[in-house]
Amino acid sequence: MREGPPTPGTPEFEFLDRTAQRTAFLREDPWRVLRIQSDLVQSMEMMIRALEGARKVITIFGSTRAVETDSVYQKARQTCKRLAEQGFAIVSGGGPGLMEA
Repeated sequence: MREGPPTPGTPEFEFLDRTAQRTAFLREDPWRVLRIQSDLVQSMEMMIRALEGARKVITIFGSTRAVETDSVYQKARQTCKRLAEQGFAIVSGGGPGLMEA
């Protein structure tokens, strides 16, 4: 078993060097994680305020690849329309495709 740091040119050194390159982004911006967390908390607070007083809430997630001409897109739209008519607040993933329907 080798002791000490790996020697340049050895397989161990090359492996560790590539790992450092692949994870360099983790050291670039120490505040990035906190900004992402802040965005998430802010979005959750907005959703909670928007749904305040709503008793029946349903969340819809689905493929972003579905287009308006797909039968599944039309079925999702019809389903959400019926749910809304029954008094449900519809929350989607916010993306295109089925979540847009």
